[in-house]
Amino acid sequence: MNEQNFQDLIHELIDNIEEVGLPNTVRSTATFADADILTNNKGVVVTMKDGSEFQLTIVQSNPATRQLYE
Repeated sequence: MNEQNFQDLIHELIDNIEEVGLPNTVRSTATFADADILTNNKGVVVTMKDGSEFQLTIVQSNPATRQLYE
């Protein structure tokens, strides 16, 4: 998995939070690119129903290995 894939996964999970049985306190989500955040990082902007906003920055700290098991 890379940063783009993980960003898309997090974005989709937060957008569909009610489907996993959690209360929906999220008004909207957007990727950094969609929110015109000027950065090369991947990430998600989460705006809550009360107006508070959070930015989740995605940085891959360890690249995947080709073989998980030998």
